[in-house]
Amino acid sequence: MITYADVQRVYRSEKRSPTLQKIDDKFYSKISELLTGIEKEHREYIRKLVDEIFERRRNKIVINALRSPEKEPGNMIPIERAFYAELTRALAKYKERVLSEKFKDEEEPAEIEKIKTEKIKVRFLRSLPSIIGSDMVHYGPFKEGDEVELPKDNAEILIDQEIVEEIEHKRSNSE
Repeated sequence: MITYADVQRVYRSEKRSPTLQKIDDKFYSKISELLTGIEKEHREYIRKLVDEIFERRRNKIVINALRSPEKEPGNMIPIERAFYAELTRALAKYKERVLSEKFKDEEEPAEIEKIKTEKIKVRFLRSLPSIIGSDMVHYGPFKEGDEVELPKDNAEILIDQEIVEEIEHKRSNSE
C-alpha cells in the first residue's frame, strides 16, 4: 500500500529532477486505495499532488519526444510507454507530412487521415487522474463507476492494473 509520505516523496523527486523518476507501475491505481481511508481535506491535497506528479511526468515525456525521440526515457510505467510510442509516431508523421513535396502545390493541407482505432468500453473500478490516450485524445479524470470507450492498448493496460473492467469491444474511427 502506498502512503501519504510516499506520494510526497514522489512529488519532491519529480519536482527536483529533469528526468523521470522511478515509480511503481501501479502508482496511480494505488492512489485510489490511499484516498478511500482519509479525510476530505487530505484527499484534496493528495489529488493536487498526484495531478502535479502526472503533469510533470507527462511534460518530461513530451519534451523527450520532441528533443530526442529515438531515445526512450527511462523509468516510464506501461501507460506512459504506450503514450510515448504514440507521441513519437505522431511527431514523425507530422514531420514527414510537413517536409514532403505533397503540400508544395496545394493551397491547403489535405485533411489528416482518420486512424482506425480499436476501442474497448470499460467501467472504472476506482478513481484515476486524466490520461492522454494512444490516439492522442485527453480522457478523464475518472471516478469509480464511470463508463467510457478507450483505445484498446490503453484499456488493456488499465485492465491489467485492475483499474477498469471491460464492458464491450468494438472498432471505430477516431479523428
